[in-house]
Amino acid sequence: MTNVHEQQLEAHSVDIIPENERGGRVWYLGTFWFAANQQFLTVVTGVLGVVLGLNLFWAIVAIVVGNLVGTIFMAYHSAQGPILGVTQMIQSRGQFGFYGGFFLFAAAFFLQFGFFASSSTLAGQALNTLSPHISVPVGIVIISIPCLVLAILGYRWLHTWQRWASLVLAAIFAIFTVQAILRAASNGLPASTMSTTPPSWAAFLVVVSVAATYAITWAPFVSDYSRYLPANSGVGPCFAWTYLGTVISCIWLEALGSFVTVMYPKLGTADAFAAISGSWILVIMALSLIGAATTNLYSGMLALATAATTWWAPRRSTAVRITGIAITFVIGFAIALAGYRSFLTNFTNFLLVLAFIFIPWTAVNLTDFYIVRHGQYEPGAFFTPRGIYGGWIWQALVAYFIGVALQVPFIDQAFYMGPFVKLVGGADLSWIVGIVVPTLLYIALTKVWPPAGADMKTTSVPAANVA
Repeated sequence: MTNVHEQQLEAHSVDIIPENERGGRVWYLGTFWFAANQQFLTVVTGVLGVVLGLNLFWAIVAIVVGNLVGTIFMAYHSAQGPILGVTQMIQSRGQFGFYGGFFLFAAAFFLQFGFFASSSTLAGQALNTLSPHISVPVGIVIISIPCLVLAILGYRWLHTWQRWASLVLAAIFAIFTVQAILRAASNGLPASTMSTTPPSWAAFLVVVSVAATYAITWAPFVSDYSRYLPANSGVGPCFAWTYLGTVISCIWLEALGSFVTVMYPKLGTADAFAAISGSWILVIMALSLIGAATTNLYSGMLALATAATTWWAPRRSTAVRITGIAITFVIGFAIALAGYRSFLTNFTNFLLVLAFIFIPWTAVNLTDFYIVRHGQYEPGAFFTPRGIYGGWIWQALVAYFIGVALQVPFIDQAFYMGPFVKLVGGADLSWIVGIVVPTLLYIALTKVWPPAGADMKTTSVPAANVA
């Protein structure tokens, strides 16, 4: 019997993972997602809590609310991996059809190389702050190479890295947190820092949206990192470990980002960290991005390979993986080098645009899996337009695109403000619309016109294991 934990180099790409090649423990998901968010990019997301106008108290409240809500949707995707044994984007064909999901694969590929560019840029900036002799482009190169190697090694190695990284990073950020608290106690903070006077409702909702969006943008590839677990791992344990690992890590580091920004409002994030803890922390901030950036290369490859399966059958092939990783790496690397000078503004807009695209997808995907089909799928049919799901599933496409369209009037971004934004006090409510509308519409449509394959009675696991 071949077990994934005995493989030195991963052989699978987007093909179905056979049960006899499954392995690992469900709690690995907790350490994986904890480490994935113990990184500089999470801190920068928390910085936005103060930059967007909240004091520390209300920034932390908004961060907590956003993560508690947003991570729900992300974590429910985790259980899909063990049940179906396929990647997140391949599984989307069960809702949208063989051809209907193609635009999602392209968008997911964009998501991955975009976040790889963001992560490597932050690492490069941290190393440049450490030493002016290390330019940002050179720093990007330094951090990108280990990411490339780890992505090529594959699933098992990435999980192992994250398990050890979760311990090391938790210890280091705990030390830094104590240092920051002691420094704040010594120097003092502005009197308004912890005021409980209600803030601007619009500013509060914007920060909630940013925190929720950060969690939800993991959704298009969550099951990529659970698909090797045994099929009987269970929805509850997969959800719980993914949720806890993500929520604890995100709330901690985002709150830390807000805290440090209040302490040193005139310094950049890397400079503020160095002022508190010394230059050594900049090395850790750069290295902390390796795990998350590697997931971007790995899942970017899977999204690209999924798009390619529109024309050829997926194969168990190391060559397919390495080629896809190389393409994702080259594009993300080029974007990082071209755009590092205006990172923070670009990152904010980038994050919100991704929410606009993927939140309605999350709504349709989870509604179909947990409410409409109750986990009853035939994974083999994801790979052919002649299977039970066909080429297009119109109910999902209608619900998705109407959800996207109805988000537009509620969007508040640098390049566009919807006509309804002022009516709700200037708050961006597009992400709430993007969840609620597609969910309700898809349920209504499928009640009247059941989607293709909705009547099947067999699945990879007993239906009782799915909500």
